[in-house]
Amino acid sequence: MRPLDPLSIPLHGLHLIEASAGTGKTFTITLLYLRLLLEAGLAVDRILVVTFTNAATEELRDRIRSRLRAALGWLEGERDPKRNPVDGPLLDLLLHLPDPQGAARILGDSLTRLDESAIHTIHGFCQRMLEEHAFESGMPFEAELTGEASELFDAVMTDFWRRHIATLGAEDARWVGKQFASPADLLKAARRILSVEPSGLIPPTSAERAAAARERRESLFGQLQTLWARERGAVVALLERHPGLNRNSYNSRVVTNAIQSMDRLSEGFDTDRISSNEIGRFLPETLAERLKTGSPPAHPLFPLVKELKEATLAAEEIRRAWLLRQARDFLEAELARRKAERRQLAYEDLLSHLARGLEGERGESFAQRIRERFPAALIDEFQDTDPLQYRIFRHLYRAQPDCALFLIGDPKQAIYAFRGADIFTYMQARRDVAREGQEHTLLTNRRSSSALIRAVNTLFGTQEVEPFVYRDIPFVPAAPGPEADDEPLTLDGVSPPPLELGWLVAEGDKGLSRDAAGELGANACAARISELLRLADQDRVRIGDRPLRAGDIAVLVRTHFEGDRVQRALRAAGVRSASLSREGVFATQEAADLALVLAAVAEPAREGLVRAALASPLIGTSAAELDALGRDDAAWEQQLERFRSYRQQWLGGGFLVAFLRLLHDHAVPARLLGQRDGERRMTNLLQLGELLQMATVAHPRIEALLSWMADGRAKAVADETEELRLESDENLVQILTQHKSKGLEYPVVFIPSPWSHTSPEKDKILTFHDPLTHLPAAYLGATERGDYLPRVREEQLAEQLRLLYVSVTRAKKLCVLYWGAVKGAEGCALAYLIHPDPEAGTPASRMQGLSSEGIRADLQRLVARSAGSIAVRDIGQVEPSRLWRPNPDSTRL
Repeated sequence: MRPLDPLSIPLHGLHLIEASAGTGKTFTITLLYLRLLLEAGLAVDRILVVTFTNAATEELRDRIRSRLRAALGWLEGERDPKRNPVDGPLLDLLLHLPDPQGAARILGDSLTRLDESAIHTIHGFCQRMLEEHAFESGMPFEAELTGEASELFDAVMTDFWRRHIATLGAEDARWVGKQFASPADLLKAARRILSVEPSGLIPPTSAERAAAARERRESLFGQLQTLWARERGAVVALLERHPGLNRNSYNSRVVTNAIQSMDRLSEGFDTDRISSNEIGRFLPETLAERLKTGSPPAHPLFPLVKELKEATLAAEEIRRAWLLRQARDFLEAELARRKAERRQLAYEDLLSHLARGLEGERGESFAQRIRERFPAALIDEFQDTDPLQYRIFRHLYRAQPDCALFLIGDPKQAIYAFRGADIFTYMQARRDVAREGQEHTLLTNRRSSSALIRAVNTLFGTQEVEPFVYRDIPFVPAAPGPEADDEPLTLDGVSPPPLELGWLVAEGDKGLSRDAAGELGANACAARISELLRLADQDRVRIGDRPLRAGDIAVLVRTHFEGDRVQRALRAAGVRSASLSREGVFATQEAADLALVLAAVAEPAREGLVRAALASPLIGTSAAELDALGRDDAAWEQQLERFRSYRQQWLGGGFLVAFLRLLHDHAVPARLLGQRDGERRMTNLLQLGELLQMATVAHPRIEALLSWMADGRAKAVADETEELRLESDENLVQILTQHKSKGLEYPVVFIPSPWSHTSPEKDKILTFHDPLTHLPAAYLGATERGDYLPRVREEQLAEQLRLLYVSVTRAKKLCVLYWGAVKGAEGCALAYLIHPDPEAGTPASRMQGLSSEGIRADLQRLVARSAGSIAVRDIGQVEPSRLWRPNPDSTRL
């Protein structure tokens, strides 16, 4: 892999450009775009730029426009670096243009036509190609794009449940109920394996396999019934009188319970009973373990019980897997059928239709027409690709020397597996480029200070283990840019170590539970922020020539629960903050309160709903006031009339009229804004009102709109319009999830709970990639989980490492993390980097076997390697006198 020279990289062929955090990926894309205009002679509508969100496409278009304007301004004589900053590779490009006047004409024309530029999301690109080439692609005419189609998923799974579950007998229905409580529960499981090909589902299942497993279990159960009826007395005598058994484990009460359970089991098979502790007393291994002396008791019943238990587990495993496979296949086939019948397309269908069109009988001519339209393509954020997206671009541009395909991204920042991004597809692309094209890397970090870059290089530059688990994702140390230290963060005139590890002290050597560590980390984080702001008020903490501000600080958390905990701690410390989360506004308390009020507006004749609405936090009627209303018929009738009038206003003037009237009548803004977090709550409420007003176009009836709102509240993740908005433009500490922070940067970043991670142990479905084919796979069973858990843990650890890299590289000047002897932290990314275990068979840390002193010693070794760029700071008890209390007249908050 060679360092990228953006001015000499060929403008044809296949290129992979790896851009580490802060190394100027967008700058590089815009410079390549400029070269394609000026050197390759391509117009703006012939250069394809693909990224992955609507917001990113607009940002990229703006950045390209800005770069074109700067270049054109320089060519037209605007050379003042303050008014038109043109330097570095862009200046070199402009200085060596053979025809500056011709270049200026091209840039002027390109700016005029930039609205015609082909800058799209992947779905937008696919949709446009399908529409423009409907004949070659086989695109359905007049197809309706329906987005994610969650309602259709629900309807299909409800039909599956009605056809396959509701018709079952009582025993089978009870079994299904234990596995999946509802169609929604089954849908959630089936969707997890929808992208897995049937060959990747483990264990292999079919109706015949399920029937055979059940027949074997029934045969063994019949044998057990016969043997127990004949040998019951002998077995009872053996358990009661065998001299070698430990009678603490096999006392008379235990033996009696075991015999009674076997009696009940022999009367009729029960899955739960065969797995019970009482039946477990008959297992050969249990008898051997509970032996005081001699040989364990032997009888043909004991191995038969073991065989029946194993056969039961196998039958249950295959039965559950078969049900999931049926649900998955039904979902896949029925979704396709219904969408075709209704001429509907979901976003994922755009990709699959384009891929099929390119691979069909007219595929080559289709691909040639796209290449003629777009001889050059730049794929941004390529680390977030999936197999289907890569298939499309590989089919279009593979072995096309006259075309250019630039795959631009950073595998170290691939953190969206939950959205379908597939790091294994990236690694395959990387291997393909190694054979067929050129690999490049951007090495100069233009975001962070030189000391912080050195600290990150130290943290991830371990030689003991692969820092990102896979060899195909190497860590190449970054170098600082020429302006890295122009505006340093200083404390009393001195730059502190830029990577700070706060040491959380545990009582004794017992370690901290995750919950206790989370509270301690949140409080320590709040105390440190308040301390920095207090010192900034005294002009002792500065960034360049100005004091540090609250808006310079971000706190990155893994979950919204952690974010709420940090926000509470900051509030207690007198520090105001804003929580920008991916969680939708429909998931807020305000949504629940508004739903309660609107239910009363919809049915004002139901006095119970009106009472609930009045008592809600939104309206805030006290218990005493409600009691008084109940004893004053005229006052109560006035309240009922109010709600009837809101309904009439809704029907006559629209939702927003009724909504604003209700807020006014009950003085809701004044009540909410008078609370400590009132601005946040009022922002949520107004955003809900706006969304509901927009939704009235598709759902004009009151009942339909409330149903739409209920569906929105049931969603786990919001779309872009439903994301929580910041409550104001004030200068606040920002709290956001680590995933949400990608692409952002802050002078100071806190990560209060770096040990936070998920574990697959309790997950009933294990998803991973086949180690040979790298295709998605899923284990649906239980008996062989131990064979697949290491692979799942490895993939989860690899993603956690990438998430940690994204988080620490958001910082420009200072990054503060908290660490200590936290129980259960051994499986997290930071433990793997600080306490690696290179001798383990799979990627792992040795933290679990370390004392607090051992953990602290590993930290000190990390500090020693960092050349002063990493420091450990002991976290003691927070002193209230040290907490920041902002000046009421301060404009900082």
